[in-house]
Amino acid sequence: MSHSPPTIDSYVQGDKYHQGWVALDKLIRSGRSLSGRERNCVFLNTGHLGAMGPRFANISGGSGFDFPDDSRGLALVDWDHDGDVDVWVSNRTAPSVRMLRNNTPQDNHWLAIRLEGNGTTTNRDAIGARVEVRVESGERRVESAEAEVENLSTLNPQSSTLAKTLRAGDGFLSQSTKWLHFGVGEDDQIDRVVVHWPGGEAEEFTGLVANRHYRLVQGTSSAEPWDVPDRPIVLKSSPRTEPRASDRRRIVSAALLLLPQLSFQTFDGQYGVAFSHDKPPADRKGVLLNLWASWCRPCLAELKELASRHQELRDAGIEVVALSVDDLGDPAANVHNARNLANQLQLPFTTGTATVDTAEKLQLLNDYLLDDNRPLPVPASFLIDSLGRLAVIYKGKVEVAEVLADASQLHLDHEAWRNASLPFAGRRLDSRVRIQLLPFAPQLIESGFLNDALRFLTAYRKVIEEDPSFPDLLFKLASALRERGDHQQAQFVMQGALQRTRHDAQQLNRMGRALHKQGQWEAATQAFREAIELDPEMADSHAMLGMMLASQDKHQEAISHYEIALEINPALKEAHGNLGSSLMAVGDLPKAALHFRRVLDIDENTSLAHFHLGNALAAQGQVASAIHHYRRCVKLDPTNAEAHDKL
Repeated sequence: MSHSPPTIDSYVQGDKYHQGWVALDKLIRSGRSLSGRERNCVFLNTGHLGAMGPRFANISGGSGFDFPDDSRGLALVDWDHDGDVDVWVSNRTAPSVRMLRNNTPQDNHWLAIRLEGNGTTTNRDAIGARVEVRVESGERRVESAEAEVENLSTLNPQSSTLAKTLRAGDGFLSQSTKWLHFGVGEDDQIDRVVVHWPGGEAEEFTGLVANRHYRLVQGTSSAEPWDVPDRPIVLKSSPRTEPRASDRRRIVSAALLLLPQLSFQTFDGQYGVAFSHDKPPADRKGVLLNLWASWCRPCLAELKELASRHQELRDAGIEVVALSVDDLGDPAANVHNARNLANQLQLPFTTGTATVDTAEKLQLLNDYLLDDNRPLPVPASFLIDSLGRLAVIYKGKVEVAEVLADASQLHLDHEAWRNASLPFAGRRLDSRVRIQLLPFAPQLIESGFLNDALRFLTAYRKVIEEDPSFPDLLFKLASALRERGDHQQAQFVMQGALQRTRHDAQQLNRMGRALHKQGQWEAATQAFREAIELDPEMADSHAMLGMMLASQDKHQEAISHYEIALEINPALKEAHGNLGSSLMAVGDLPKAALHFRRVLDIDENTSLAHFHLGNALAAQGQVASAIHHYRRCVKLDPTNAEAHDKL
């Protein structure tokens, strides 16, 4: 018995979380900013307005926070020990660190506390402890445990307690001081401090006074005053110096990345490749691939230097391949000019013109590695090792001494090269540098360079097999292979992807969707079943499995999975719609109509829901209501011929 292929109609929203990250990645890689030229903001809590909740005032300009920095981390600390909180900010742009000293004049009081746990029931740093400061006042300021800045508080006239929780970190890539700072306003009498230690014990400390620092040690019930060290704290603004403008850039690849095949045409019409992935000459350590143009003055100076020092480069095992881009950039340029210039200079190394594919691949590589959406400049050079892996990109006129120094490091393995590429020594957080570069393969596939992608993935096959986080990459590869007609290889790659996602429900769900799109419905059904076995609460997998089963006329089983999906997440519009269709198939018209109405409750402009609801109502003899929904359907989608016919 044949069945129509399952399709995801307009009900299906897809994996929105994944789609969001894909969109974000494309935004960044297109050279655009997440926040543009947005200035930093700071908001002041001006008090609680009853049912309206707290009110906040934008004091960005007056506070001095509104720098046009691309800020990231923020840490709070009373740096100068004067009783108010200062701020350290890290930025993605220069200056990389900015200190904002709080010099706001005020007459209010404060209290600073440093906790120390006993090391048994509580960690020494007392992370997780909650501190309540009770002051003698007719009103209290109840500070949220989640508040990042002490002024973010609410007023309550019926109590007099401030509360804070000590955390190990409280912001993106940042950690504030472990001193807990309490602003007590006009109240200068501290009644007591109660510490709820992480182990569950509560301990009371008395005898504290305002405007002092105290050290509270667990188990002592005694507040030990802490005196500010008698040392001057001199904070001087460092001059902001702009780096000297230069057209030259040296960009070292953190990992030796396998390059796609780069071809060229010699000036006498012969085709060649810049390097071989297979058997490089024994005496060759690498290739310096140079892009130049006859109209480019820096290129002329560069070619002369490369020619005059060619023997030094050869002795170091570096072969120069200089390719003109005259006929790729400026339409008015003529490749004959490039040939004449090469002859005039009597260049002793390989010369020719870059093919369109080579120029496109190098641009693709540049955009991917550097998130740079600008055309490659000329001159530009690429130092490639003997295995066809990228080592260094040079933008602008290359210095031969620099190339020779870099070439002397090409014998290093991945780890040693990575360490040598850094400007300073240190411990890395993630050793999988090569894996971070693997997504370059989908870029090649999407640009039509399938053979290069296959070569790339074959070279890194062991890395991929050891890491389960790249099913998407393999999905794209399998799809490209299938489009090329290599179904056997596509099936092999897809099976490999399946093996790598066996223990990850989210990845299995995404793989099931990818398989569905490729027409692999049996494999998709299996992927959704396995995802559900790992995580029975995976609503999307239940909904997708229901759709796959319904396409095989297994409506009762499909209905059970739709119902589970909706029990987990009642807001799944697509599951309501597809459940309604399966209920129609088994003859439960009233219940089907109910779920089509649920779709319209979520989105009243879903044309298919109006159409299917019209069908369910018409089948029950509710003609007037059916007409209403058919009319809504054709208004929303005038191309729905069946709806016109039903109407």
